[in-house]
Amino acid sequence: MLSTFELLATPPWIGGECDWVCAGMRHFELKKHSIYYNIFILRVIYQSMDVDILDFPE
Repeated sequence: MLSTFELLATPPWIGGECDWVCAGMRHFELKKHSIYYNIFILRVIYQSMDVDILDFPE
């Protein structure tokens, strides 16, 4: 299953759209399992900048 997760990461659009679950959600079938996933980048910060926990909402 781990190799399937790696496959889904590049390219992430390999699975079908599944917006009825959540906006941007995708779906992929693996044997007897259904994988629901999305790729979400919250923030990109330059390496010399300090990261503050308050910058990242829960």
